[in-house]
Parts: sequence; C-alpha cells; structure tokens
Amino acid sequence: MPDISYPGVYIEEVSVPHSIAGVATSVAAFVGSTPSGPIDQPTRLTSFVEFERAFDAASATTPLGVGVRLFFLNGGEAAVVVRTTGSPAPTAPDATGIYALEAEDFNLLCLPELGADGPPTDPAETAAALAAASRLCEARRAILIVDPLPSWHSAADVVSGPAGLATVTAGVRRANAAVYFPRLAAAGGGAPQELAPSGAVAGIIARSDLTRGVWRAPAGQDATIAGAGGLATTLSQGEARSLNRLGVNTLRTFHGAGTVVWGARTLDGADATTSEWKYLPVRRMALFIEESLSRGLAWAVFEPNDEVLWATIRNSVGWFLYALFKQGAFQGVTPSDAFFVKCDRDSTTQQEIDAGIVNIVVGIAPLKPAEFVILQIRLMAGSA
Repeated sequence: MPDISYPGVYIEEVSVPHSIAGVATSVAAFVGSTPSGPIDQPTRLTSFVEFERAFDAASATTPLGVGVRLFFLNGGEAAVVVRTTGSPAPTAPDATGIYALEAEDFNLLCLPELGADGPPTDPAETAAALAAASRLCEARRAILIVDPLPSWHSAADVVSGPAGLATVTAGVRRANAAVYFPRLAAAGGGAPQELAPSGAVAGIIARSDLTRGVWRAPAGQDATIAGAGGLATTLSQGEARSLNRLGVNTLRTFHGAGTVVWGARTLDGADATTSEWKYLPVRRMALFIEESLSRGLAWAVFEPNDEVLWATIRNSVGWFLYALFKQGAFQGVTPSDAFFVKCDRDSTTQQEIDAGIVNIVVGIAPLKPAEFVILQIRLMAGSA
C-alpha cells in the first residue's frame, strides 16, 4: 500500500481492507406537471425517448418535458421524473411532489416550472417551494438547481424588487443550492419563448462529472449549452461579474464558443461570505465523499467497536481517498498533503464507544480553495 500516513495517524496494514465504491454523482430529479403519466410515482429514465413513452409525446413541450430534454441533450445519462398535480414542493411532506423522491437516489434537483412562463406567482410561494426543496436536498446530499424567475429580465431584477434573489431564497439551505441566470431562448423561429435553464445545467454537470470529475467546475468554454437559441437576456461583463460576486452563476454567449455556463458557486458563494462551501465543485465533492463513505462503511454496524474496527476503517477510507488523489481530485504532491483520516479514541469518546458510535474525521484539500475542508461522519457499530 502507498505511504498515506499523516501526523498523529498511521494507516495500519490489514489483510483485506473493505473496498469503498464511489456513488453516482449526477442523477437528476425533475418534478413538475404533465398532461399524462403516473402521478407522484418516481420514474427512472435513461433517455428522452423513455420520457415520451412514459408521459406521452404531448408532455414534451411542458416546462418539465423541456427540462428533461435539455438534460439528456447536454450530456445527462440518468434522470428520475415525478409528475405532480399540485405544487412541485408541497409545504408539508406527504409523499407527493418532491417528497415522492425520498426513497430515490438523486444528486441534482430541478423544478423547471418555477422558472417557466405563465401566470405571475407569489414570491412567498416560490420562496416556500425553494426552501422545502433545499431542505430535501440537504437531507439527501444533493444540490438544488434554482432557475431564474420569469420576472428576472435584467441583472437589476435579480438583486432588487419584491421577487429578487434575497426574497425568494431567504429560507434556502444555501450550501446545497446554486442559482443560474438568465433564462434560455428557445431554438427555432416563431414567437420568442424563454426556457428554464436548470435541465441544461444539470446535463452539463453530468457531462463534466463523466469527463473531468465531480471535483472540477462544470463551467467555462467547454460547458457549452445545446438545444437553445441563445439567451433571453444579454449580460455585460460588469453585470456578470457583479452577479457572480453575489453567488449567482451566469450564462454567457461568446463568439466562437456559443452559450456557456459561466460560474460555479453555490448560493453560499457571495464574496461577502467566508463559507467553505462557496464553490460548487468543493461542495459536491464533499457530498460525494460523505455519501460514498456512509454507504461503503455500512458493514461496521456488525463489528465490535474497538481498535481493530478503527484501523480497518482508516485503511478503507485511506484507500478510497488515495484513489481520488491519483485521479487529481485534491491539492498536494503527496497523499499526506492532500487528505487525512482520523478514527480512534481521539475522535470518539468512551461514552460514544459504549453507545456503539464511531466518529470518522476526514480532511481533504480540494483544488480550490487549497485549505483543508473537514468532513465528519458518524456510524453505528457493535450491532447497535
């Protein structure tokens, strides 16, 4: 095994470490209404053709259908779709809308109806829906992709007014959400039509994960948006920079590159904040590691809570992180520069040991920023 020791902790050699597999990172969930199809029943899809079969071809032109189409068109490979007849995010968990996803695995959540053309919506209702969706994402280690509201026609609309960003995201779990502006213009002729960009953004995130890794920013000149006729609003460089400083990711059109995603921050990414979850790839990589470890160490519940278990956990987690290090996920020339794992009597008290609790402290040095980000995972052991 490579030398992945670090100050105060040494990963002992054990005969066969329990292998930890990385979980999926870019399964996108879509919730909204369609003319037909199963109601409040999660439907897993691997193509837009499957969407049309499950929800009828007439559903293709709904905001939900457009979002799913843009997802697959931009590189998405796996989606979960829920057709709802009410609000996509009910105020109380009742197995409808987003809460139909509680037993499903997903990493990205899109509610394209909130960013679609239609009758004006109450900003308070939109805020409540986004807050509920972000709470679900926080619980499920997922990211909510927030669409621009139909009333956001300019950078000024985003930052001010009764339906501005601060109002509609007041209750959002900001580390688990990312907002994108402006909306997309529909491709083709005819009357102007504006589209919610969340499906396209989710597809680009999936494409970036596949080709570059979850630790890379799904943005830049390679993050070209397909299936749209441009942008509904053109931003100047100054406007885009100002929005980015507020934690808003912009969509831009550049000569020779087309329409691209130009920003990779969470809603916690405003320059005025000091959140360690400022950058979307850092937050998503942390969620990926937490979920992978939680699932990959589930066997610990059947083991005695002692030094042997802790050494095995350190070894298993160390191998998992070392594989990510070799793929370029972390800063640092050596593994000890890039990550550490702590699981011993210093991380778990005697009272916790007696209760069957194992605490694992993981530190990683993401590509940006270079400082260590600390993750804490709590497991149950000893048949607790």
